[in-house]
Amino acid sequence: VVLYYASVSGTAKTKKDTQSLRWLLEKKNCAFDEVDIARDAMARGMIRKKSGTAAIPQLYVDGKYIGGYDEVQELEEIDRLSDVLDGEDP
Repeated sequence: VVLYYASVSGTAKTKKDTQSLRWLLEKKNCAFDEVDIARDAMARGMIRKKSGTAAIPQLYVDGKYIGGYDEVQELEEIDRLSDVLDGEDP
């Protein structure tokens, strides 16, 4: 599980979404790595190519794009997030 974020983001919503996504993963006792795309141009290009968007944060499980905070929160609301974090398709 990898969370892509930017340490220098321009909007309050992006910062809030990143923190909320971290909190949600921690609440699920999910171990995750974090990649700061502000410091890693290669990662920035990779997530844009894989997801089709430059929006952050972005969550990946087993190399598959799961979504940003809104999509992950929706998975939690329908009780699917734990399964997805375990590698099932969203």
